[in-house]
Amino acid sequence: MLKLSEYKNIIVGAIFSIVGILLIYYGYITLGISSIFIAILAYTFLEDEGLHLYLKANKNYSKIFKKISSIYVGNIIFIPPYKNLKSGGILIPKKKITSVNLGLFDEKTFITPIGLLISPPLGYELIEEYEDRGEVKLDECDLYLAISIVEGTLKSYNYLDNIELEEKDDKITLTIENLKGNYFILSPIVSSIIASIAFSTNNLLLTVDNKKEGFKYIITLKKLGHPDKFLW
Repeated sequence: MLKLSEYKNIIVGAIFSIVGILLIYYGYITLGISSIFIAILAYTFLEDEGLHLYLKANKNYSKIFKKISSIYVGNIIFIPPYKNLKSGGILIPKKKITSVNLGLFDEKTFITPIGLLISPPLGYELIEEYEDRGEVKLDECDLYLAISIVEGTLKSYNYLDNIELEEKDDKITLTIENLKGNYFILSPIVSSIIASIAFSTNNLLLTVDNKKEGFKYIITLKKLGHPDKFLW
C-alpha cells in the first residue's frame, strides 16, 4: 500500500505531466519539457520536498493558465453534459473555428486534431458542491436559479461578493464582483461559474471577451446552441 507521501508525489507528478503536455501542444516547448522532467523527478521526492515543489510551482501554473486564457479567450468553448461527455468539458481550439463535431469526443479524449479538450471542466469539484448545496442538478434547473445557487455557495466561502447576469439574444454578460482569486477564464472559480451557465442553458458557450473594471470582472459569452446541433 502506498504511503501518504507517495500519493502526494504521484499527484504532483500527474499535474506537472498534464501541464507539460498542454504547454508543448500550444507551442511552449521548453516550458513543457521542463514540466515533464519535473514530473518524473516528483515521483522520487520525499514528502516535504514534494510538497515544497508543488507549492513553488503552483504560482507558475496560474500564470500559464492565465496566459492561455488571454490568448484563446475569443475561442474557448464550454460544453454542457451530453451523451459522450457526461460531465461536460472545455474545448480550447488552436485557432478560431466555426463549428465542432462533438461526436468525435468522449471522456478519454484529451488532445484532438483541433485543440485541447478538458473534461470534466476546470472547477468541476465546485460544480458538484453547487449541486449538493442546491439539492438539484444544474442541467435540470432554470439559469437564474442555478446562478443563485452558485452565488450563494461562493459567497459562503467569501470567494466573491456578487454575480450578475444579463441576457440579450444569444449573448450573456456575466459580471463577478470582488472576486477573491484569479481574474482569468480558466481559473477554477470562473470556469465553474461559466460551466454552470452552460449546464443550465444546455448550450455550448463561446467566451467572446473578458475585462476587469475596478472590482468587477466582466465576461461576454455567446450561446452557440444545444449539443445535439453539433453531433454529426
